[in-house]
Order: sequence, then C-alpha cells, then structure tokens
Amino acid sequence: MKLSTTTIFAILATTALTNAAAIDTPTATSNSGLVVKREDLNEVMEQLQQLRSLKVKREEIDDEMALVEFDKRAESVLGNLISALANSGLISQVFDDLTSAPELKESIVAILKATLQAAVVQGPTLIKGIWNSGLLQDVFKTVLNDSDLRSALLGAGKALFSTAVNLVQNFLGSKTDTSSSSAASAAAAASKREVTIISERSDSDSQDIEQRDLGDIISFIVTEIKDSGLVSSLFNKITQDPEATINFLSSALKTGAVVVKDVYSWAKSSGVLAEGISWLKNSDNGIISTLASFLGNALNTGSVSADEFDNATTSAAATVATTKTATATAANTAAAAAAAAAVAGSTTTAAADSDLSFLSKYAEPGATTLYRAKRMVY
Repeated sequence: MKLSTTTIFAILATTALTNAAAIDTPTATSNSGLVVKREDLNEVMEQLQQLRSLKVKREEIDDEMALVEFDKRAESVLGNLISALANSGLISQVFDDLTSAPELKESIVAILKATLQAAVVQGPTLIKGIWNSGLLQDVFKTVLNDSDLRSALLGAGKALFSTAVNLVQNFLGSKTDTSSSSAASAAAAASKREVTIISERSDSDSQDIEQRDLGDIISFIVTEIKDSGLVSSLFNKITQDPEATINFLSSALKTGAVVVKDVYSWAKSSGVLAEGISWLKNSDNGIISTLASFLGNALNTGSVSADEFDNATTSAAATVATTKTATATAANTAAAAAAAAAVAGSTTTAAADSDLSFLSKYAEPGATTLYRAKRMVY
C-alpha cells in the first residue's frame, strides 16, 4: 500500500530524523590516530633528501635534453614522496599544512580549478573528497536547488531506495545499526588526535619519537616541500593519483584554500559533478547514509515531496556530460602550467639543518642533523 506524504512525515517526526544528519559526518583528520612506523617515516625523509638534491641539480642544468631527463626524475621522486606520505599515515596532516599556507593558496586554487574543469578528477574522487571534508550535505543542498542536477540527485536516491517510504524505513534501520556504535566512534575519533610513532626494536632499546616532536617533523616535511621549488609539480602529481586527490581536495576544503561554491562550479561545468551524483548509488555506506539523511530531511521540510521522489527517474542519475573540456593529458599539462604560473615568484625560507635540532636526542653522537632526520634515529 502506498503511504501518503502525511504518513511519511509522521514517521519522520516520531523518529527525529531531522537530527540524524550529524551521525555520519566525518571527524577532522588532524593527527588521525594512526600508528606511524619508524621505517615509513625514514622513507619520507629519504624522498625529501632526493628533493633537496634535485633542487641543487636543477640550478646547474642549462641543456634542454638534460632538463627533460631531470623533469622525468623529478616526477618519479614526487610520486615516491606521495606514496611514502600515504604509507606513513601523515599525508592528511601534511596536506592540511600545505593547504593552510597563504602563499600557496593561489597555486592550490589554480590546480584544482584546472583539473576539475578538465575532468582530470573523476566523479567518485570528487564526492569522496567532499565527504571527507564534512561538507557533502552542503553540496547536496546546492544540488537540490540546482534545476540542472536536482533530478539526478533524486534519481540516485530513487535508485537506492525505490520509494520515499523505503527511504525512511531503510534509513531508520541503518540509524538503529549505527547508533550503538556512535559512542565508540566518538571515542575513536578522540583518540585519533594522538599519533604515535612506534619503534620496531624491542622494548628494552626502543626510542619512540615524543609526541611534542611530531608537529615539528610535519612542519619540517612541509617546509622541505615548499623550499624544493617543485610545489606546483607536486600538486599536479597529486591530481594524477585518485587517493592522494581525495586527501588533497578534502584538506583544501577544510582549510578554506578553496570553497564549496567554486568546487561545485568547476566540477559542474565539466560534468564531473554529474558523474559523482550518478556514482552515489554505488558509494559506500557512510555516503549513502548521508544521502538518506539529507533526502529524509528534505521530505520532512517539504523541499521534496513524496510524489516527486517516487516519480524520479533513475536514468536521470546516470546522466553525465558527454563532452570533456580537454583530454586528460592536455588537462594535466594545463593544470601544471596554471599552478606553476600561480606559484611563480613566491619565495620560501630554506630549511636549515638546525630546524631539526629537536631530533638530536634520538640520534647517535656525531651524526649530522639531516642524517638524524632521515634515519629517524637508528
């Protein structure tokens, strides 16, 4: 039996669905509770040393062919650095610091604008990045008020839940399942504010890095990256890696380097946003729960009627732009050029060895400070 809109609203009201939006909102990832292994951090330091070496070598190159080879080597090192940061678990913290730097904002805006407008970033990556920033509900609200994409969002909901009644019932079930774990999730989120760097040695001779030093280590990593002269190249390399892009976009949104309004506009113009909306029906539980919560509230407030939801066509959710503003290869080139132009002329202070003096207590006597940072105290 098909229930009326009034009946649906009664279900919503009695279950306080309007308060459910916060259940699945991600927690800020600062010092996000990972355990950082000494060997992984050593690899990060090794790649930073390679970056420092590249800077010196580039200044000595005056042959065009040699410069081409240098750029290939630099791209490899940057890729290795991104992988090392991801493996160490510090990638979010480093990206947060980079996207917080005022002198890099123009470059960050340029690279994200270029890659989103050229559809280098794909729809699922976009949605995941926004989700991780905690701003997905804001995007859904804008989509619902956008006549070009409203039907696609409702179509995605229809594809997942079939009817407004099923949407409510399914969401109530998921709410019951998740409410019991919400306290545990909150506790886990609180613990995630502390990052522990562990030693693989035995307890008798281990020398773990102290918590107060972690911020200095992250600052050193960021300074080395900024001082490498390859920041724009790094940003371009990041956008070629979907997982790194998710972290980078999330950090840029959280720190305010870019705003949702601009990301929305860039992604809509290329069809990436429509692609992301189409992907929602295949997304993970957290994003689906957020969509259910949003649409449930829209039903409750009258922003969407039960009839409109029930009559939405699932094919609308599959509508994406059929033309791209550029091929991926051309887009990467354009994005790199845009970011390079944005960052050109900016100056940073060189990271002196003395910046790592706080690590001296972990190193063997007589070792250089850079060695201490790189080896992280073997």
